[in-house]
Amino acid sequence: MHDPATWTYAKSTCGYLVREQRSSEDLEAVRQLRAEIFGDAIDPATAERLRRRDLSSQHLLVIEESSGQVVGSY
Repeated sequence: MHDPATWTYAKSTCGYLVREQRSSEDLEAVRQLRAEIFGDAIDPATAERLRRRDLSSQHLLVIEESSGQVVGSY
């Protein structure tokens, strides 16, 4: 796995910024987006597995430049 501290990639295309997760605030934005999209469709056991996996994953964020809001992640 790459060291996230060395990643610097960011690309703006059509009003969106694509970049890697850089902070705990970024991770929280990913989790909030997941909750908005899936809501109660994720059972508690799956939600807990996702939270644990988040801690060892590096997320790619899609950010709307005009609002600064995370609108997608991978």
